[in-house]
Amino acid sequence: MTAQGGDLLAWLESAITRAEDLARAAADKEQDASWSDGGEYGENVHTDGVASAVVVGPWGYLPDATRTYIAANDPASVLRRCTADRKLLELHAPMEDPDVVGRDHLHCQTCAAPVLGELDNVAFPCSTVRALAEGYGWTEETSLPNGQGQSPPNEGEQVT
Repeated sequence: MTAQGGDLLAWLESAITRAEDLARAAADKEQDASWSDGGEYGENVHTDGVASAVVVGPWGYLPDATRTYIAANDPASVLRRCTADRKLLELHAPMEDPDVVGRDHLHCQTCAAPVLGELDNVAFPCSTVRALAEGYGWTEETSLPNGQGQSPPNEGEQVT
């Protein structure tokens, strides 16, 4: 990675923005960001506000597990997770080692907290930032050569 984690951070920012954009587009189309599975006797996924159907199965109903899963991942919950992920990125942002000049010596500002006046040697990106990226489809094995991180997965694309 160039700039010690900069490619991963840029990739992750792009992936979070893409998730936010998709969630906002779905909320705008349905005119409501909160969706419901209809409870115990529900047959489809519908918006909470105007109660219009968002997803209906091929026979007019969805299996319970599918219906519950889709409703649990409504635009409102995706936007909450994206906001929380951005907060984690702020907490685990790169910081320069004041004793070393140059961008090749970045540390995580949380994980490399000063211990007895010296920085704990936790390079950026730390395991927290890497775990966040994995949640959006990043893998070490599929990163491209020459520090050119992979593109965030497109909608519906399988991540291997």
